[in-house]
Amino acid sequence: MIVPPEKRRRDIYQAFVKDVFNENVETAREEAKSTEEVKIPVQKRPLLDRRVIFSDHDFAEDSFLKVLVSFPPYEQDVKNGLEKLANTASGKWLLNTLSLMFFDSQKGEYTVKVYLWFKEEIQVGVDTECGEIKRLDPKLTEYWLYLKIYRWTGEKVYAMGEKLPPGQTSILRCGDKWPPVIIDEKNKDWVMRVCFIDDNAAMMAECIYHELLHVWFIKGGADKERQEKGLKIPKRKYRSGHEEYTLGKFDQDFHDKLKEMNAELNKPFAKELEAVLKESGK
Repeated sequence: MIVPPEKRRRDIYQAFVKDVFNENVETAREEAKSTEEVKIPVQKRPLLDRRVIFSDHDFAEDSFLKVLVSFPPYEQDVKNGLEKLANTASGKWLLNTLSLMFFDSQKGEYTVKVYLWFKEEIQVGVDTECGEIKRLDPKLTEYWLYLKIYRWTGEKVYAMGEKLPPGQTSILRCGDKWPPVIIDEKNKDWVMRVCFIDDNAAMMAECIYHELLHVWFIKGGADKERQEKGLKIPKRKYRSGHEEYTLGKFDQDFHDKLKEMNAELNKPFAKELEAVLKESGK
């Protein structure tokens, strides 16, 4: 009996996911429920910039970050998204800030571990969650971020000056908004334009940044930054930085960081954004 190629690939994928889950998740998930110190190889100094994510040839093993990819063919997509993150000013700031926060200079090692587990593919636009963090306890020494490999499968997005097809009269690039639904009209300012929607790496970078920003916020990063600047620390309403984003329920410091990253990823499409805003009367 000849087994169809599709079934063979599916069987291989399911077996691989099961192995990854058993080897990297079951035990680590139990450990994540405790507040015991994580045993990580001794470091002389914290890693910075790209080296937080990558060693010379692959993902860094001595970092506070651990990258897990459920399906081998996804690995290059994951690397592209992480490279994009590391090459943005906002991404570099966050990686370095977390590296310094989680490094114990007296012990010469990291005392917090963050797992980035890329589980599956997301074949939609901006209206579906691409990542999540479930445990929000600031005392934990392990955090698991569940992420999806982004794939833009919507209609073609046109750039300024690009020839439009018959019947197409407006520029679509930057027309998509995040979050996609605003129920409360008073919170329109929380909406951000997504000009990079058809750039898989950029959308993944934004998602990874967003989820890592939760860890930064949970661990008191926003309070620490205000303290260092001599600013008043407000009473925080949201443990992770936000709650229902379609209602604009964001902490201001958390949202400001998101806007900075969003603006940076939008930079290559400044003319398109200007045109869309002009067209919409803003």
